[in-house]
Amino acid sequence: MRTSPPDVGEAPASPQPDGRISPDQRRDTDQSNATRYLCVGAQVDSAFATRVIQEVLEQRYRAIAPSFGLDVVPVVVHALNGRSRRKRRDAMLVLIALGNLIVSPVLTVVTALSWLWMRFVYRIARQQWPSWHPRYALYIATVTSVMFVPILAVTAVLLSVLVRILKPYIQSMPVLVT
Repeated sequence: MRTSPPDVGEAPASPQPDGRISPDQRRDTDQSNATRYLCVGAQVDSAFATRVIQEVLEQRYRAIAPSFGLDVVPVVVHALNGRSRRKRRDAMLVLIALGNLIVSPVLTVVTALSWLWMRFVYRIARQQWPSWHPRYALYIATVTSVMFVPILAVTAVLLSVLVRILKPYIQSMPVLVT
């Protein structure tokens, strides 16, 4: 008879003859759980990963205190892997945005304005009501952006008309070579 079920991904601890799990086996399970949760946090939360990297790797004259119950090395490795993955993701997003800007500049500008508006409203809502769940701030940002879409549509139409009006003048301008 087991006193506690094994964690997901772990081999079940072999019980003692009387059916109990020894404290050493339970301590190993707790250590792996803490390490695993911190590794996930280092992959998901960029602020936590940055803090881990700064505290462990970038402090020149500082030693790491003993951390009983977890292994710091995998947490640092996951923080570094997460940071490099986020850098690759950001570089790809910049390339996609530049490609969109070349293909359809008006639509790209309108999309960027709508995202900036949503971010602005979300941050204002989070500052105004800090005790609320972040989901509610996202709802407020979504509703205001839906109300903001007609303004963006009119802006897009005006920008496209302006580009079409100015295109012949820009093409006929002489190019100065110095």
